Amino acid sequence: MLKVKIREFSDLDFIFIKKSWSSSWLEKQTFSMPREWMEKAISALQNDLIQRSSIFVLCLDEDPEMIIGYIVAEPLKRQLHWVYVKYSYRRLGFGKQLMDVVFDNFDSAIYVTHWTIACNHLKEKWNLEKL
Repeated sequence: MLKVKIREFSDLDFIFIKKSWSSSWLEKQTFSMPREWMEKAISALQNDLIQRSSIFVLCLDEDPEMIIGYIVAEPLKRQLHWVYVKYSYRRLGFGKQLMDVVFDNFDSAIYVTHWTIACNHLKEKWNLEKL
């Protein structure tokens, strides 16, 4: 079994998180403005959310720089901004492990700021609602 650990976000994670978040989000969107403008707006929004959020990174136990996934959330507001797990590690419970670190229960709603197709599949399991 794969040994992983969850650690706090470090400045070294910043580029990976922004790039993977942007590419995951942008590839599924259509825009009525030039893509460059949208990329700049998304980058500014990400910077703001990263500054005010709790961020945890899931990595290999023997290699803490090998990121498998991460979560960006504001637990006190019960807001989930983004949870990401690399494709080859999905459906192994890693997303749930990240959610458990940030949210103490799933009885009350968790408000999602960036709704994706995955949210449609997990909304009942994790009590997700669009913000």
